[in-house]
Amino acid sequence: MMWCLRRQSPSHYFLSFLCGMGKFRAVLTVHVWEGINLASKDSNGLSDPYCVVSVIPTSKPSKAKTKVKKETLNPTWQEVFNFKLEHWESSVLKIECLDWDRFGSPDFMGQFSIPVADIEGELIDSYFTLLPRDGKNDAVSGKIRIQAHVKVTEQAEKGGKPLVYSDTIDKERYKSLDAPHIERQEALFQLIQCEKKYQQDLHHIIADYYSPLKSILSAGALEYLFQNIEEIARTSTRFLQALQERQKENDFVIMKIGDVVEPFIKQFKCYIPYCTNHNLISERLQSLMQATPELSSFFTEDKDASALEVALKLPKKRLLRYQAQLGAYLNTLPGEHVDKESLPLVIDQLQNLIAEINNQVREKEFVISVQHLYRSLEKAGQHSLMTNAQDKTRFVESITKVTILQDDLNTPAIAILFEDSIVFIKQNKKEPISVLHQFGLLSATFTDLPDCIEYQHSMKLKTSEVTLRIEMPTAQSKVHWLAAAEHYQQALLYENMMLQSRGLDEEAEGVLEQAHTLIEQYGQLLPIEYVNTLEEMLNYICDQRSEQEQTRENIAQVNEQLHSLNDRAHQLNKAEAHANLTNSGSTIGYLAVNSATATGSAIKHGVDSFMKRPSNLFASFAGSSKEEIYQTSKF
Repeated sequence: MMWCLRRQSPSHYFLSFLCGMGKFRAVLTVHVWEGINLASKDSNGLSDPYCVVSVIPTSKPSKAKTKVKKETLNPTWQEVFNFKLEHWESSVLKIECLDWDRFGSPDFMGQFSIPVADIEGELIDSYFTLLPRDGKNDAVSGKIRIQAHVKVTEQAEKGGKPLVYSDTIDKERYKSLDAPHIERQEALFQLIQCEKKYQQDLHHIIADYYSPLKSILSAGALEYLFQNIEEIARTSTRFLQALQERQKENDFVIMKIGDVVEPFIKQFKCYIPYCTNHNLISERLQSLMQATPELSSFFTEDKDASALEVALKLPKKRLLRYQAQLGAYLNTLPGEHVDKESLPLVIDQLQNLIAEINNQVREKEFVISVQHLYRSLEKAGQHSLMTNAQDKTRFVESITKVTILQDDLNTPAIAILFEDSIVFIKQNKKEPISVLHQFGLLSATFTDLPDCIEYQHSMKLKTSEVTLRIEMPTAQSKVHWLAAAEHYQQALLYENMMLQSRGLDEEAEGVLEQAHTLIEQYGQLLPIEYVNTLEEMLNYICDQRSEQEQTRENIAQVNEQLHSLNDRAHQLNKAEAHANLTNSGSTIGYLAVNSATATGSAIKHGVDSFMKRPSNLFASFAGSSKEEIYQTSKF
């Protein structure tokens, strides 16, 4: 079958083919369920809320309204709206909540937005926090529950139906396949069809944008915008050829695919440098257009910049689609199939590749966020927030957009976690940065909150003066913040203990007093686990001190025994000397002297042996009672 592109403006060429396939379209279905704890806008303490649902940008009006629910802060709408989209990848779903007034314009009650690309591939069903308008101090509160789903379709130009697997194979052969086999072939057919569409898009990016812009942009500027798009296109071409060759081997019935896909995983690493910069495409394109007037003139109504922006984001989406489509195929395989062994390893390698890209993207976004924060704080005269008491730059652990839920108000903020403090600032385009809250980490307690209707991905921050409920953007960001805060709190606690006890005699009572002081000083402000840690350290110090006192007692006892034994040895030596001097040679005297000499030598040998054992005795006495020591030292 021959595939070629329907020639028209680049903003309409995506995934269009002469064989009957039409423009790339999607249907966005939005189900507006209900609102909870909305803001009061009327004198009776209630509101008359309704929602405006819109999709932007779009070439046609895409806006709908729910019915007005009178005198309530917890309305139930349960209304469904469908939007047909052409360029859904760059579209944004926006929900506004308004208070209806019989006379005058409606009052704003909050809004939120969701990129349509984040909805594609899954059903979203969640409560979304209402936020004020950018640059406005709107008093908003509450959440709205919506369900949203995107169905991507390929419509025919003239009412034809999308191409399916059964259209490409002999009818009799198709009938001979059982249902599970057809399901597997359909999954592989979709993989190949998507690769065909993707390859055509890449080729037209190069033909309509990359090649013509070589005469306008420098080589550096061209790489700055397009990265290694040519290498990615060549990889896609080779991958498609390998898939098509396998498809032809058995008359469009593919028996296995793992051995075809596996060699390309290493080649897919060419996506890493491209995808780690894909989120900067809009910013880079705008900066190049400002710096190069010829580039602005290059874009026309038939070749607009937004179409290029959408196209340049396709490679990362395709990489994610590989994982999904291979996973769908794997789920259709019977237990004994040969791909059951090789394909999970391939999918794992793809996941690792995507994880590496995401890590690099987060690192770059973090660096850019810190740089932007420094510039903004400097411009607003708030540079002191970035330095500590020693005028050294604070280490920034994380910067995250959050929502502070306090006093029935939803306040969007930027949360900055330093190694010694946490700061919440408010920033918008029309006003300078303002500090909402600033706490030392050792004065704050963080508590993980389970998800519920009123809040999700949230944690409680408590100090002696204020309690805040902080809603994080994702569950992963909440876990990271809680772990990082705990780590830095422990580090600060240890550092403070070292400063408090530095230079003190370990045997002095001051060590114990300082430890008690630390517990009294921080015990009311810190979580119970930190107080327990302090008490464990204090008990350890007390145990060490008790062992030292016991050792001193042991040493004193040993010294006392040694003095006694020295006295006895001295007495025996005197007796031996006296016996030698009085030796008369008589039988009785001889016997007496020999007896005395033998006795004295034996005692002296025993004393000398004992005198060589003090270190061994000291080791054996450690932890023994006085009675045990006395029994050990007796002859």
